[in-house]
Amino acid sequence: MLDSVRDLPKHFSTGAALVGQVGSTLRGPSPGRISILGMGGSAFPGNFLKAWLQERGIEVRISRDYAVPWQLDPDELVFVCSFSGNTEETLAAFDDACGRTDRIVAFTAGGLLLERARARGVAHVELLKPQPDFQPRAGAGLFFGAFLAVLENVGCLTDTATTLSSLRAWLESRGSIEERGRALAARIVDHIPLIYANEPLASSAGRAVKIKFNENAKIPAFFYPLPELNHNEMEGFTRPLARFVVVILRDPDLSSAMARRVRTTVAFLRSRELRVEVVDVEGSNLLEKMFGTMWLFDFVSCALAEQAGLDPLKIPMIEGFKRMLAEDP
Repeated sequence: MLDSVRDLPKHFSTGAALVGQVGSTLRGPSPGRISILGMGGSAFPGNFLKAWLQERGIEVRISRDYAVPWQLDPDELVFVCSFSGNTEETLAAFDDACGRTDRIVAFTAGGLLLERARARGVAHVELLKPQPDFQPRAGAGLFFGAFLAVLENVGCLTDTATTLSSLRAWLESRGSIEERGRALAARIVDHIPLIYANEPLASSAGRAVKIKFNENAKIPAFFYPLPELNHNEMEGFTRPLARFVVVILRDPDLSSAMARRVRTTVAFLRSRELRVEVVDVEGSNLLEKMFGTMWLFDFVSCALAEQAGLDPLKIPMIEGFKRMLAEDP
């Protein structure tokens, strides 16, 4: 797992290179919207894309379900994402989308999704595993690089190679990130993390961090946005009922009102004897902030697994559930 995590900066160009001319046949009206269909580690890179494209006036909708839950616009682009290619919900959503539009691109490393995309003549990007036991949750860079390359082929983005190479260079400059991750893990060990951040960091990096705690460290974790938590969730700390650690992802570019709110939230929760860790988000733009934060917590979650004597690569609960689901008539 650590090999996969350490290689994140390389994954962007790898994912983009796998695209080739995929998407070129879909050139036409620039999509005002993009729908992303997927689950788990194959879906959260879509939240990164959503946050980034929002700054560029392109709306992204993400569905984690068996069908597309909204009407598709005539020029809407649909990305179907399943690294394994065998995700039950995503396969059903792919079939649903195919009956409603032909502006679809599938992203997968194989399985039934690749077979169905080929059989139906649907544009597809065949992702390659960097290692034989590579896990989808480590594939955010592959997905994101492929997303951008396809969108350039479609005609709604330009110069994506420069964007990706700049992001790679910035990540590679974070020389001590693994050590900082291990140090943070030592401070939050044996606690349930509650990740709080402003938007769009909460629904992008916050969601990804939660997933890394779940799948790598094998512990519950939750995320929620600021300032909404001040209006409901924090009242739950009247009776916390468990060993929580509040993890505040503090954006350096907060407005003065939000910065004051974060300071007060930290001070108030600490006054109630809650453990609070403030993590200063690094980066000069949204891509650096999202991927830099996710990468830090990749190392945090792997360190927590190591401290517990667990293999972060294996997901026995999820695999056990899938077997039980397959046996349910």
